[in-house]
Parts: sequence; C-alpha cells; structure tokens
Amino acid sequence: MDLYGDSYGTYAAQAFALRFPERLRSLTVDGAYPLPGTDPAAADLVAAGRLGLELTCSRSARCPAAARADPVGLVTRYVDAVRANPFTGFAPDGDGTRTRVRLNEDALVQIFSSGYYYPALWRELPAALLAAETGDTAPILRLGAETVIVDAGGADPPSFSEALYLAVTCHDYPQLWDPDTPLRDRPEEVDEWLAAYPDGAFTPFTGEAWTGTDYEGWLSCLRWPSPVREDPADPPGADYPDVPTLVLNGDLDTITTSAQAAEVARRFPESTFVEVQNSFHVTALYDNDGCASRIYVRFVKELDPGDTSCAREIPEPHLVPLFATELQDVTPANSAQGDDSRRSDRQLAAASASTVADVFSRWWVNYDGTSVGLRGGTWSYEGDDPVVFSLDGVEFVPGVNVSGTARWNVSERTLTARVEVDGPGGVNGELRLGWVAQRGAGGGDPGWCGWQ
Repeated sequence: MDLYGDSYGTYAAQAFALRFPERLRSLTVDGAYPLPGTDPAAADLVAAGRLGLELTCSRSARCPAAARADPVGLVTRYVDAVRANPFTGFAPDGDGTRTRVRLNEDALVQIFSSGYYYPALWRELPAALLAAETGDTAPILRLGAETVIVDAGGADPPSFSEALYLAVTCHDYPQLWDPDTPLRDRPEEVDEWLAAYPDGAFTPFTGEAWTGTDYEGWLSCLRWPSPVREDPADPPGADYPDVPTLVLNGDLDTITTSAQAAEVARRFPESTFVEVQNSFHVTALYDNDGCASRIYVRFVKELDPGDTSCAREIPEPHLVPLFATELQDVTPANSAQGDDSRRSDRQLAAASASTVADVFSRWWVNYDGTSVGLRGGTWSYEGDDPVVFSLDGVEFVPGVNVSGTARWNVSERTLTARVEVDGPGGVNGELRLGWVAQRGAGGGDPGWCGWQ
C-alpha cells in the first residue's frame, strides 16, 4: 500500500511501518514528529513559536516597526503585564458570537499556540499587542475569543471525544514523570523536571503556565493510571525500513515542528524532506496553494517528489502594521501616475482594503458561514472554490463602513473585491481591489486598487 498519515496519523503510520514494512510501497508523513514523541514539556513547541514570530516579522515589510527588532520581546513584555494584571473583556469568536475572554497568561499561551492552524495569529499578534498597550484591547480580545478553549468537554463525541483524546495523549506520549510513578508522587516529580529546564526554555511564558494550560493538556494525564504492560510505539530492535518515504512539514507549524520532521526523515534511509515555507500544520491534505498536494501525488505515482521548488514560493503572511482607531492614522495607499486623489481618499482606500483582508483572514476559524467585523457590521460567505464573501457595513477602522462582495478563486490563487465605502465626514465611493497570491506580491495586501 501507499500509506499517508498526517499529524497524529504520522505517529500511527510510523508505528505501522516499523511493524509491517513489507506491506508498504511508499510512506508519506505530513506534519510529522518522531516516535515516541519529543520533549514531554513541549519546550520545543515554544521554541517553534518564537521562531515563527521572527520569521513572519522578517518576511513581511509591514511588520510593525516597534516589533521588528524583537517580536518575541514584545510578546514577553505583554505576558509579564497580564500576569501581573489580568483582565476580562468581550469579543466575537470565529462565528461572530459575543464571547467573554479572561485575558491572563493561560489565554496568551493558547493564543500564541494557535499559529499552527490559524494564519491570523502571525498576521495580527504584534500589532494587536501594541494596540493593547495603548488601551485598544479589541484586537487581542478577538484573537482570544477565536482561539482560547472555553469548554472542550461539551463537544459532540462523534466529532471530538475528549476522553479518546486523553486516552491517546496519556498512553502514547512522553510525560513529565516516569510511567510507573504512583499518582501521589507525580506532582513532585513534575516540579523537579521543570526545575531542570534551562532559563528561557519556555520564554515568553513560565514553565508552569506553559505546561499547566488547558491547551493540549500537558498535565492532563497526572491521574492517568500507570501502564499494565509495555506497549511502545517503536518496538525495541525494530529498524526503520528503506521504503520510499516523503516527509512534509510547514515551517510555521508549531505543533509538529520542522525540526521534528527532519528527525523523522533522518531515521528513514530512503526519505525526502520537503519543508513548505510560510505553511502551517498538514500541508498536502488542506492545500490552498497548489504545491504540497502536487508533490505528494507525483511522489505516489513515481516514488519521486520531482521538482519541489514551489515549497519556497508560498506567499508569506502580510502582517497588520497597525490597528488604527481613526482614519487619520491609516497609512495611505500609494498614488499611481496621473492620480489626482487626495491623501484622505487614499487613506480611505487603504482602510477599505484592510477591511476586506481582515474578513478574508477570519475564514480560517469560521464554521457557520456568518460573522461580524472587528468594530461592527456583518459578513458571510458561501462556496468552496470560488469562496464568495458578502460584506454589510463591516468596520475594521472605526467610522469606515465597507459593503459589497469579495471573490476568492482558490485554485487560481486570486482574490478580487468590489465594495462601497462610507467614511467619516460623508466621504464615500466605490473601490475595486485585487490580490495575487504569489510570494512577495499577495497573501495579505492588495496588489492593485481602483477608487471612484
């Protein structure tokens, strides 16, 4: 068989390959990590988050100037602030439901950890923290409402079973205690393990906050029974087979990191490792860039991934430079030759384009097809390819109301929009926008716009 596994499926696929190598024609692991796991406290995932902040800020010309030199330091500074003074606010979740958010260190751990599945985290976090430091908490509260776990236990078991998840986590993965340690002695052993980590291992968080969060439940297994018998994922003495193997990983994946995937590739003698730049967790199955899926299909057909250069051409996240609280703070769009527009016109055009981009960014966490704007208004979408967005009075910048439609042609990697804009002081007009999703020329900023 040709076996494909993604995320936890890579764990199962590797375990299968070690037991039944003769049954495999090829093996593909997408979003992979080594058996039986890596750091039991997941300090390597914190390191991947720090690297992701640095990569996305360095790749986007729009990274806020106040964050560019040290984006990790910016997050650390804000974590320190909310550790001392947590606060509560309300913001819309991915489906637009008004949600109460307790913004403390645990919430920031979960927000920070969402980058493996939510591109808006990279796009917005630096600007959201800078806005919060000046008193505008709407952007960071919204990120919290979209990513912080409220009640995972209430999920429908056929869709997601918390019990099954814990059974896998507690049985298969390394823990911060010896499996045979009695339940009453485990907390003390955890404290000893965490104390042995070097200073800065969990920056921008404390080790206690990182491992104690509801997210992923690093300490959720404290009361899980010790195993009755040994059942290792990688049986002693098993050799990694020389079956043709393709290892795929996004370089912004913070749940199965590229460092982990590279280790998996190193273990399989006939492996090819393809790191997909500016991509996230599971690159082939949910491929909106037309790259990793094509590499996979060719590999299965020919046992050779062929030309993988597209993995270096995925458009980078274009960061939000500023969450403006008034139109005059918006950087105006560039003026074309022969353009007689005023600066205020170009500011309104730029604010409108940012509004459309903000709606597009929320698609990743919207499940019912409707939601609301950051400052007001509503929007909806329908379709798979193309995806058509409808905006009704959406406000990203206060006082700038945007209505109309945007069309995302997924396979063609383009997004176009035609919207009507009502701005402060009765200024209004129509705007046409276009993006081309190519590296350095799209993904978050309009490549062109026309104002009437």
